[in-house]
Order: sequence, then structure tokens, then C-alpha cells
Amino acid sequence: MLFSPKNKFFGLLISLLTLFVMGSLFDHGTVLRIAVNVSLMFVLIFSVLLVSNSKIKLIAAIILACPLLYTLFEGNMSESAVFSYFEVATALAFFVYILAILVENVFGSRRISTDIIVGSICIYFLMCILWAFLYMLVALTFPNSFNIDSSLISFQNMNDFIYYSIVTITTLGYGDILPLSRPARTLAALEAIVGQIYLTVLIARIVGIHLSQRVKN
Repeated sequence: MLFSPKNKFFGLLISLLTLFVMGSLFDHGTVLRIAVNVSLMFVLIFSVLLVSNSKIKLIAAIILACPLLYTLFEGNMSESAVFSYFEVATALAFFVYILAILVENVFGSRRISTDIIVGSICIYFLMCILWAFLYMLVALTFPNSFNIDSSLISFQNMNDFIYYSIVTITTLGYGDILPLSRPARTLAALEAIVGQIYLTVLIARIVGIHLSQRVKN
């Protein structure tokens, strides 16, 4: 079965792909807000389900997810700068936590399976979302860090940051969205470096485990 315990990463992968696709289908407006809200909500749900086998990890994931869920249902980020930073920081903490668990599961496995490969893809996509929130944090801290309308900075309109994050981590660099401040440029360069290192380490890990399995067989 697609969502069986042996395929625990498939649900998260589908929700991540849905989030990326939904953000590109609609222009800014109510429809886009609803689409991104629902898609991101499913990303949170499937992320939390990954740690459901551990009570402590599950409680920690729920605590970190609650402020983000509130922001999604409330409709907009708070007008208060303090709460805006809190909302973004909580989202960052949640995705860092989930990423750490996924890395532990994927790179801690001694056998290569379809689920492990799917999990490694989820890590790559989650890094895109993590960096999207980092870009949002930079945009809040340093106005005009990107050639994006500052009034559009919100969870519901974060598809521009997700798009920019994907373009950066894959080193496509179309140039339609540009980092203008020094922190933004540094963060973009760091994402490109981390993305390439991750792919290199992942391939080396998969090849190493595959060769080890062949030797044992």
C-alpha cells in the first residue's frame, strides 16, 4: 500500500509536491491563499505523522506545529514585528526538527529501499521550504532584500520564496528574483552550496550501502 508503514515518506512527498504545484497555479489572491494554506497544512500533518511512533518526538512536533497552524487558519501574519518574527522562527524550528528526524532515518538506515529514496527526496524538498522561511526572515529583518513587493510577505504568499529557493538550490538562477542585500546574497550562496553537498553525500551513501549489500550477498 502507498501509505503503509513501509512507505512512511510517500504521504509527505505528495504533500510537498502539491504545495509546490499549488503555488504556481494561481496568482496572488484568495484562491492562492487557500491553496497554499491547505497544502502546507498537509505537509505539517504528514511531517507530524513521521514521529508518531515516539511519544516525546510527537509531542515536540505538535507543540512546534501549533503556532504555524494558527497562522494558517488566522489568515495573515501578525502586524506586530515581534509576533511576525515569532511565527517565522517557530516555522523554522519545526522544519529544522523534522529535517533532523528525516536525516536520522535516511542516513541511519543500513539498507536502501524505495522508502529511503523517497525520504531522501523529501529532505531535499524540505530544505527548499526551510530556506524559503529563512529568506522570509531576511526580508522581514532587512526590507528590500529581494526585488519582491514587501507588502506580499506572508505565509500565504510565500510561493515566491519557495520558487526562489528551488531555483537557487538547483543552481538554475533565472534572475527574475534577485537577492539585493548582503545577508540575502550570503544565504542564497549558502543554499546552493548545501544543496550540492547534500546530493554528493547522498549519492556516495547510496552507492556505499549498495556495494556493502552486494558484498554481503
